[in-house]
Amino acid sequence: MLDELFVRYSSLEGCRDSISVALEILLAAYNSGGKVLVCGNGGSASDAEHIVGELLKKFKKHRDIPEDLAAKLRPELASKLEGSLPAVSLVSMSGIMTAFANDVAWETAFAQQVLGLAKPGDVLIALSTSGNSANCVAAAEVLKAIGGRTVAFTGE
Repeated sequence: MLDELFVRYSSLEGCRDSISVALEILLAAYNSGGKVLVCGNGGSASDAEHIVGELLKKFKKHRDIPEDLAAKLRPELASKLEGSLPAVSLVSMSGIMTAFANDVAWETAFAQQVLGLAKPGDVLIALSTSGNSANCVAAAEVLKAIGGRTVAFTGE
């Protein structure tokens, strides 16, 4: 799939090594039973929602639900479900995000969510055009302290 990516989007060729490392980080998290948390601001918040949506359902390649789970469900329900990769959009949790931002500090609203949701081995995808969004940086700091890793998408 990576080769197809670089054929379709040759402008990403300069990022090949970084993209390959990011893929390995994500695969390691999923292979060990971890999850992905995603955050960003503005347009990057919309991108965070989209990424999580694609992980929770098929993107390009169909993923079956586990057979043992399918056997416990009505066939017509099981046939309409797709295999899912655990992912959480931190930007969609408006209750905690706005309460924490109002009561404590906006720059630590994502960090508070990471504190409550993350486990060692999880991955944070932080989206920031500048690469300096304080709330994304703080979330990455907390995840690192917990024992997770961050994949950051920055710049153009």
